[in-house]
Amino acid sequence: MSEQYHLFLIEDEEDIALLIQRSLERAGHRITRCRTAADALIVLEHGKYDLAIVDQCLPDLSGLELLQRLANEHGRLRAL
Repeated sequence: MSEQYHLFLIEDEEDIALLIQRSLERAGHRITRCRTAADALIVLEHGKYDLAIVDQCLPDLSGLELLQRLANEHGRLRAL
């Protein structure tokens, strides 16, 4: 089995989130999920993740705005 990663999924559409989550869990990864950018900011303060998968169209911020905010406020963002 390949290496297990702890992934953070930020997606507000239930069907899409479940599809992504189940696929990644079948591949052996651990998933934490949020539906809004506001919730994601709170969760990110209390955990460490190997990768974040961010929806571009969240109800409260765009995915790009969320990533910019994380980079500015926390300096914890590394672009790949």
